[in-house]
Amino acid sequence: YPGGAPERDESLHSFDGFAPAEVCDRLIQASSELFALWLGLDDEAWTTEFEFDALGPIALGRLVALRLTELELHHGDLGLGYSAAAWPPVFVEVCLPLRIAWLGVHHRARPAADLEVGGRWLLRAADLGRSWLVEATGPDVDCCAVSAAESADALLDGTAASLLAYLLGRPSPAPLHVEGDRTLAERFK
Repeated sequence: YPGGAPERDESLHSFDGFAPAEVCDRLIQASSELFALWLGLDDEAWTTEFEFDALGPIALGRLVALRLTELELHHGDLGLGYSAAAWPPVFVEVCLPLRIAWLGVHHRARPAADLEVGGRWLLRAADLGRSWLVEATGPDVDCCAVSAAESADALLDGTAASLLAYLLGRPSPAPLHVEGDRTLAERFK
């Protein structure tokens, strides 16, 4: 939303009074036009940064992932039985690493962030064969991809969809397996 929050709020009412079929037709048309535009972008365009009011500078590729995340989450909010268990694998594979990378940049900056919580957490998604180490000390958080054998104070292990759901505050398709300092594991969020 180039116009920021006011444009976003206005867009929520842009289809008031339209019949559902017309809303769907317009969505299909707009989505097709956007997809065609994206197909024409080169790698440099995907890394172009925009100023995003709530998050600061953000690359186009990350912004698209953020919007896709909103789509997947709010689809689940419709009460139609859609949940993290139904998330497309490509969505999970792309958005989980992005969400983990954002931990250091955004989550410690939140007003409610407890800067006293510090430690090393290993997040392991065995189904992807990927693991990440999250280290927090005071206001600083470092996140990086590591081997599954990396040492940490606490291990949070599960499917990629379960880890992503956990990070997004959504019900997990399956519980995470926790090892090590259970108290620290519970304070991860």
